[in-house]
Parts: sequence; C-alpha cells; structure tokens
Amino acid sequence: MPNSIIPFITFCGQTKEALQFYLETFPNSSIESITYITKDDRGVEGDVLNASFTLCNTPFMAMDMEKQYCPDPSWQTSFYLELDTEEEFDQLFIALSKEGNVLMGPEPITTDSISLRKCAWVTDKYQITWQILFI
Repeated sequence: MPNSIIPFITFCGQTKEALQFYLETFPNSSIESITYITKDDRGVEGDVLNASFTLCNTPFMAMDMEKQYCPDPSWQTSFYLELDTEEEFDQLFIALSKEGNVLMGPEPITTDSISLRKCAWVTDKYQITWQILFI
C-alpha cells in the first residue's frame, strides 16, 4: 500500500509560470526537481515533463501537456487551506483571485456546528481551485 497521496497537477504549457506564482504566493514552498521535455520526448521542447515541489509543506507534482490534449479545467477538485491569521487569508485571497474567478466569498460562515470568520472558494488564473479559510 502507498504511504501517501501526492496531488498531481496538469498544466497546458504553463507549469514554469504557475510554479513561480505559487512559490511567491504560498509560504514554506520550494521546487524539489524539474525535468524538461527534450526534442526526443513527446510534447513541446522546453515545457515541463515533470516537477516535484512543495507548497505550505505539502508535496505536489506537476507537468505540462500539449494544448490539444489538456483536460478541461474543473472545480470538482480543490485544495483546502486553513490560515492562521486574517492578514494571511487576505493576502492569499488577493493573489489567487487576481486574474482568477471567485466562486464564493470571502464571507463568514456560521452554523450550529461550525464558525468560520472568513471563507472563500477561488479558481486562480491557472484554473486551479482553492478553498481558503480563516477560522
């Protein structure tokens, strides 16, 4: 049995740009390794064949895919992140929503069983969806 699940993101020729954006946006983030497509590989030479990176201490992998084979973006899957301060929430919301699409919030959510000071659901400019919360 595997001992962990690592999210894997497919981009349409934007992996290098997206990684730089995420590294600048999320704390405790780094690139572990990048392998580029060569002239002998299928795909666009110079695009990312695969990349291992960390966002907020969580491992991820990514790759570029030729535009004609790229999957349609969907917010069916999203990445969930709880933030410690309102300032962190606001900074992340601004960065992710710039050139992106705000699906919900930011707004408080209070029910009998939950109380969130701020909650937002955002698809960023790379078509990756994030749920961010300040509890």
